[in-house]
Amino acid sequence: MNPHFIFNTLNGIQSVMILKGEKKANEYISIFSKMLRKTLEISFLESMSLQEELDYINSFIVLQNIRHKNPIAFHVDIAPGLTSKERMQNKVFIDKDQINYLSQSITEVKTSNFVIVSGMDKVDFLNPDEIICLKSSGRYTQFILKDAARQVVSSKSIGEYEDTLSKTAFFRIHNSYLINLSHIVSIDKKGGTYCTLSNGSVLPISRRRYDGLMRLFRDK
Repeated sequence: MNPHFIFNTLNGIQSVMILKGEKKANEYISIFSKMLRKTLEISFLESMSLQEELDYINSFIVLQNIRHKNPIAFHVDIAPGLTSKERMQNKVFIDKDQINYLSQSITEVKTSNFVIVSGMDKVDFLNPDEIICLKSSGRYTQFILKDAARQVVSSKSIGEYEDTLSKTAFFRIHNSYLINLSHIVSIDKKGGTYCTLSNGSVLPISRRRYDGLMRLFRDK
């Protein structure tokens, strides 16, 4: 475990004690102590359950959020056929380089809200700024990114991502599309209502969602 993480966490808990009181500080102390104990345990393990890994990274994010005015929101998607009780030989999250990289990213981009999509053989950490739009494909959701070569598909429905991303700059323009508003180039009202995005995609805007979209722009 990175010494800077320990130092920053203890300082954060001290601030919580002063600003929010003993009860709240004790909650963070409990999370931190469990994480320290788990760190010692996993150094002797060759495998662990996916749920244990998810609990570990959740503790990491909760403790990081002590220090930031804009909390890091994240969503974990477990791929089809993979259960939370399944034991993983190759640790997906609990890897020194992964944790250090994530910690550095959080330090440098304090206002980012990561969307985490977990697949069978990789975990994608997506900054909303990278996402142009999400497309519903039956039971799956496809992420359309600035990097067109990068393919990310989730087994979660688009509705579940709408709940998370609508808190930022995303809007559901159609049952099949959730778009990043910062990537809208134009709206065409001839022969229907469509929007053109920064990657050249032209997507339909449903009639019942158009007024809500315009209201959003007027309120900005």
